[in-house]
Amino acid sequence: MDFCEAMIFTGIAPDFILVDEGEGATGAVPVAFSNSMGMPMQKDLIFVHDTLVGFGLRQQKKVIAAGKIITGFGMARATGLGIDGCYSARYDVGSIQDLKCNTNNCLVGIANEHKSLMKGLGVADKATRV
Repeated sequence: MDFCEAMIFTGIAPDFILVDEGEGATGAVPVAFSNSMGMPMQKDLIFVHDTLVGFGLRQQKKVIAAGKIITGFGMARATGLGIDGCYSARYDVGSIQDLKCNTNNCLVGIANEHKSLMKGLGVADKATRV
């Protein structure tokens, strides 16, 4: 019994299904890595959408996409593939990519707990960018 059959048989189902490309990178990696990590999700979105349609569950379940949705075009593409919404967590708060995120010594205060370094983050200034 697969997932959709189990939902129909038991009447138990999630409110939404999240398809995540799984970037697998932090802001500390070089841009070439963050743009190349993870698996393309287009085929997965189509598969999830078509499977739910095939079992007559698509109208009841929301499909959400996440991972490497960076621009408005990415959102439009995902919507065109049949999703109901997406998460886009990419933003620039001023990282200089000095690769110290895991050391608690981020020079611009993004990834640390040092009060003196946290001043560099400037939350009030960066809030509009985020």
